[in-house]
Amino acid sequence: MTEAAAHIISYADSSSSAHHHHGARPGRHRWAAWCGRVGAVAADVVFGVRCAGCDQPGAAVCPTCRAALIAGRGTMHVGAGVRVLIATEYRGRAAAVVRAVKYRNRRAAVRHLGGLLARRVLATGRVPDAVTWAPTTGRHRRERGFDQAEVIARTVFS
Repeated sequence: MTEAAAHIISYADSSSSAHHHHGARPGRHRWAAWCGRVGAVAADVVFGVRCAGCDQPGAAVCPTCRAALIAGRGTMHVGAGVRVLIATEYRGRAAAVVRAVKYRNRRAAVRHLGGLLARRVLATGRVPDAVTWAPTTGRHRRERGFDQAEVIARTVFS
């Protein structure tokens, strides 16, 4: 079974169980979001996987966009001498990858972002006490079918 076909099955499984365990009937917006997610995966099956950063065919994140992600800074100054570890700077191709994950359901690119952040953590030589994320809104989670920040954090944790 292809990765894309597995995603279609997981969408169907998570969609049906999420809506019925609360006893609520799926709303029209949930159905439309589910169809959009399945449509995006079906397009990958029919037309092939395209890069989340530049839309070139071949990989979830092409070598050029992957290099751009890696080239970004790994820390960000947030004030009062405090710096935080980040996967990459939000600009150029990196921003395009993040937008594709959030708004065009390019889930496969999430693993690249999570892997990049995990490598940044390992490069510090320290083990973090905790890994967490700022959760997305319930509406966005329902629309996307997942919380991309949670997936990234779980990738770092694993």
